[in-house]
Amino acid sequence: GVALEKFSQLNLDRAAFRHSFGIPADARVFGHVGRFAEPKNHVFLIEVFNHIAQREPNAWFALAGDGPLRPQIEAWAKGAGIAQRTLFLGMRSDVPQLLAGLVDVLLLPSLWEGLPIALIESQAAGVRALYSDAITPEAEELPQLMRRVSLREPANVWALEAISMAKSPPVISSRGRLAGSRFDIRACAASLEKIYSSARRFEAE
Repeated sequence: GVALEKFSQLNLDRAAFRHSFGIPADARVFGHVGRFAEPKNHVFLIEVFNHIAQREPNAWFALAGDGPLRPQIEAWAKGAGIAQRTLFLGMRSDVPQLLAGLVDVLLLPSLWEGLPIALIESQAAGVRALYSDAITPEAEELPQLMRRVSLREPANVWALEAISMAKSPPVISSRGRLAGSRFDIRACAASLEKIYSSARRFEAE
C-alpha cells in the first residue's frame, strides 16, 4: 500500500519546481524510479531515451535511485549524447513531488519485477506510465494512465509510445483516485487487521 496523503496534499508550482532542477517549464520529461540494477533494464531505457531525444528536441530525462550499475548507465547516457538533458537524482525521499512536479511519462522497462511501488506511486500522482509485459498487470488500478508494451518491441517503438503518451491530453482529476483502493495503505492495514482478528477468533475456538 501507499500513503496517499503524500500525494493528495501536494500543491506544487510545476514550472517553479522544474526550474529548480534546471528544466524548462515546457519540456517533456520522461522519468524512471528504481535501483540501478539488472532487473530494471537501464541499458534498454537509455536506448529508449536516445530515440526520444532524436524525435523530441525539448525532451528531458530524470532517473531517481542508486545502485551498482549507475556509473555504467551515466556513461551510456554520455555516449548517447543525452547527458546534458539527463538528471541522475540519486536516492530521494520526495518521490511524490518528483513524479507530480517533473515527470510527464514514467518508463519501467523491467526484465522482471514483483509489484513495483513506483508504478503505484505514478498512478497516485496522476502520471502516465509505460511499462513492460514482465510486470504483472495487477499493478494497474487506473488503466487510463497506463500502457503495457512487450520487451520484444525495439527501443524506437517504446520511444514512439512514450512520446504519444506525453502528448496526450491530461487525465482530469486522476490524482486521488486510488483512495479506498487495494493500494491505499489504510485499506491494506484494515485488510491485514481482519486477517489477524480472524486468526485470533480461530485460536480462541
